[in-house]
Amino acid sequence: MLAELIEQALRGQPGLLAVWARLEQAEALARKAGAELAPAMDLRAQGSRTYERAADAHGRYTVRQRADLFLGAAASYEVDLWGRVRSLREAALQDARTAEAQLQVSALTLSARIAGTWFEWAAQQALVALWERQAQLQSNMLVLVEARFERGQVGAADVLRQRQVLESVHGSLAVARAEAEVLRQQLSVLVGGAPGDPLPQPESALPPLPPLPQTGVPADLILRRPDLQAGYRALLAADARLAAAIADRLPRLSLSAQAGVEGSSSRVLLDQWLATLAGNLTAPVLDGGARRAEVAYRRAVVAERFHQFRQAALEAVVEVETALVREQQLTELLASLRRQLELADRTVERLRDSYSKGTVDYLRVLDALLTQQNLQRAELEARRDLLLQRVTLCRALAGGWELPRPTRSGSEVAGSAAAALDRPSNGRPTL
Repeated sequence: MLAELIEQALRGQPGLLAVWARLEQAEALARKAGAELAPAMDLRAQGSRTYERAADAHGRYTVRQRADLFLGAAASYEVDLWGRVRSLREAALQDARTAEAQLQVSALTLSARIAGTWFEWAAQQALVALWERQAQLQSNMLVLVEARFERGQVGAADVLRQRQVLESVHGSLAVARAEAEVLRQQLSVLVGGAPGDPLPQPESALPPLPPLPQTGVPADLILRRPDLQAGYRALLAADARLAAAIADRLPRLSLSAQAGVEGSSSRVLLDQWLATLAGNLTAPVLDGGARRAEVAYRRAVVAERFHQFRQAALEAVVEVETALVREQQLTELLASLRRQLELADRTVERLRDSYSKGTVDYLRVLDALLTQQNLQRAELEARRDLLLQRVTLCRALAGGWELPRPTRSGSEVAGSAAAALDRPSNGRPTL
């Protein structure tokens, strides 16, 4: 069920679709940057008619007209002598790969949030069931105390105290039910639905913890984690832009060609033609130090990206080690709580039997019962925290996967949204 919810979110969660749209933007910019390596050509067509009013020798006015037609094509191409255009294209390609890695980060983060919310919801429902059992147990205890009070074996204070304990359990039960509903609504929104949409119910008990995944060596994280891949691609993009800035300080050679035909009518259009081929060599001389400052800026950006990547790699290793240490700590805590709970169960069983025989007072039974119930809730919370910690560990280990592209492109989504806004329902736009 959890896997199905994650797959549903990866297909249509609005936040993730927005990241897909950013990837499409980066890919389009990469194609645009690569287009500068090919010649550019423009077609031109122009037609005009001129009317001129003039007087002849006899003072009579006549109107003369002249037609001008032009058809032509112009092409231009920059000879990439120093690799400036190629560097800009490489930077755009690395930006697109960075966006792709960031998409993996968003998908991984979304999956982890869904898994964490799912386990919290399952744990909260298990807590509701535990509160219900504890309420029933406290209710049975109240019946026993009232029976002893009617026989004159205990005072009214014991009855009042037990009623207060039962009401406290009922209050905690109401809070737990409300929290479970809040978590259900949060999970529904995370998978891309509305808060009221139905969701599959988790199992009545929390699942057992699966075996530890293979952590590998720290160097493996650089190959697996998409956030590190995004940092590495950003470093490569910055380096490519530095190369483009250096090349921009060198001379630039451009070629241009233009051909066209013109005439006063379509009959004589092809009789007059013109062709031009030109080369243009431009070299910067004085720019106030702008290009030099751009190179210095790009060098600093490369240094920043490099140190950011190193820091992110160190933090990734720490995240894995911290997750492993905390999971070991929670495992030991859970084992201790289970041993304590086993002892508390035996204590409550014997004290209740002794209380029914009148050999122990009520406060000792109540204290043992409350201790047992606190341990039951602590044991449930420890199992929940252990599952959440495993989610954190899996997220730290990462390991991206191939994400299927959305079935609808960004332009199709934009078109359908605009169409929906143009068709209001009951005076309000609907999406």
